[in-house]
Amino acid sequence: MNKVIIDSEKCTGCGLCVKDCVGFDIAIENGKAFAKGASCIKCGHCEAICPNNAVKLTGYEDEVEEFSEQTRLNPEELLKAIKTRRTIRQFTEEKIPQNVIDLIIEAGRLAPTGTNSQGTSYIILDEKKKECEAVAVKKNQKTIWSRKSIYSSVKINED
Repeated sequence: MNKVIIDSEKCTGCGLCVKDCVGFDIAIENGKAFAKGASCIKCGHCEAICPNNAVKLTGYEDEVEEFSEQTRLNPEELLKAIKTRRTIRQFTEEKIPQNVIDLIIEAGRLAPTGTNSQGTSYIILDEKKKECEAVAVKKNQKTIWSRKSIYSSVKINED
C-alpha cells in the first residue's frame, strides 16, 4: 500500500508539498508538514517538489530521479513516433519478456492523466488468457445490453 511519509527532522515547513498536493492531503502543523492520509492520489508530486527530501511515497521501488539538466528529445523523431503510432488489434502468440512488460507499465504509470487522477490500472494476461478473455467478453456483452436497454427507454424531444 502506498503511503506518504514525512521525515519531521528533514522538513523545514516550507509548504511546497502542501501547495502542490492536488488531493489536499498534506498540511502544516507546528511548522512541519504532515500527511493526513485521507485523500492522497499517490501522484508523487509531494516527494518530487520537496527541496529537503523529507517526503517519501512508499510502495514504489524506484527512487525519484533528480535531474540537473532538462531532457531534450529529438523533435523529428518524436513527431515521427507520434505520426506512426497505431492501435494494435491483431496480436501474435509471441511471449513478451517480463522486463519489457515492466517498462510498459512504468511508462503508463508515469504518463499524465486527467486532473492527475492516476485512475489507471492494468491487467496482464499470460496464464489462463483464453479463460480471462471469455469472461471479459461476456461481461462486456452484458454492459452493452444494459446500455441499449437504458438508451431505448430514453425519449429524445426533437423540438
